[in-house]
Amino acid sequence: SFLGNTNGACPSGVYQAVRPENSEWGSELMETTPEAPREASDTRPTGTPRTREDAVDDQSFLAPPWSSRGRSLTLGIVSVAGKLVLNVLNRSTFHNVEALRAAIDDASGAASGGLITVSNHASTLDDPFLFCAMLPLSFFFTEHVHERVRWSICAREMCYKSRLLGDFFKSGKTLPVERGKGLNQPVMGVV
Repeated sequence: SFLGNTNGACPSGVYQAVRPENSEWGSELMETTPEAPREASDTRPTGTPRTREDAVDDQSFLAPPWSSRGRSLTLGIVSVAGKLVLNVLNRSTFHNVEALRAAIDDASGAASGGLITVSNHASTLDDPFLFCAMLPLSFFFTEHVHERVRWSICAREMCYKSRLLGDFFKSGKTLPVERGKGLNQPVMGVV
């Protein structure tokens, strides 16, 4: 599924959710993660893909720093801010939001390969605020119940400057990436 301004095909402030006809494209990407720098103890043959289990053995890395209800509260507050900015202070138009909601529902099944969303952005607020403006507040405030809010990534130097800021972004399901390090970063095995 794709969400975005479709390279100028839509006027500014108009977004459309589109589901490709062949929804199985890229499903093989969900099975493995890119090759990372190898540890001396790694006995896999060169070129063997890493599995999710290899990438993150300790799931505590994904645990919310302020409890699961704290994560829901963080996501809910950001959602309120997003709705305020895009739906009250500005005039935004969203088309085909039902396709996005259906894709989220489809991706939550156990047999699902997940859902990839792509958003080109003019500011750091565009990406998270788009989803906040299109989805109901209850979706974010109840994350501790359904765990369907997506993970995102952010440059470490932007979102993890201090422990408090890092905890806020981790609570908001944002993982740190190192700019210029490519797909072989350990955190890329998580997303």
